[in-house]
Amino acid sequence: MEFLSDPLCCRCGYPFPFYDDTFSSLQCGACLKAPPVYDQARSCFQYQNLAKDLILKFKHGDAHYVLPFFRQCLIQTYLKNGWSADIVVPVPLHWTRLWKRKFNQAAVLAQSLGHSLQIPQTPDILRRIKRTLPQGSTRKQRLENVKGAFKVASPARIQGKTVLLVDDVITSGATVQSCAKALKACHPKKIIVLTLAYVPKT
Repeated sequence: MEFLSDPLCCRCGYPFPFYDDTFSSLQCGACLKAPPVYDQARSCFQYQNLAKDLILKFKHGDAHYVLPFFRQCLIQTYLKNGWSADIVVPVPLHWTRLWKRKFNQAAVLAQSLGHSLQIPQTPDILRRIKRTLPQGSTRKQRLENVKGAFKVASPARIQGKTVLLVDDVITSGATVQSCAKALKACHPKKIIVLTLAYVPKT
């Protein structure tokens, strides 16, 4: 497993190929071109090899025995970045997909993490109101696919809070961007994103 560590983009957490002590405040080209809606994002490891295999088993094979390991990785990444969240919000599934899969892996991760860190979990506050198609091949297609897909059920519970948005994997960032946009409309203090893995850019 390839765990992510400095040097990273200070916004999205994508790894830089070499180190320089000025990188603590540098952003990657993608973030400079189109700044994310969220304030900061971090992932525990690259989505490849063993990490990819474990996440797929957890997500589609009910392999919940990996949850303690995933929880510890998320806790370490959260603490290492010095974050202090007020609420934990999982990226939601549309009800039709939830019915088919039987559980939302992001909600399971968020609940476990929130319980361990004693941060309130709000699995019902962000809702997926549009059933999206399988994500397209380009970032533009992905952004268009999830546009307007999420809605905050109780905006007052978000206002002035530091929100920790949790998901399993960041691919293009389109899903967390759409979630963050819905949350941002409710005037939170800050939005931070934490995922298990980041899909390497090609």
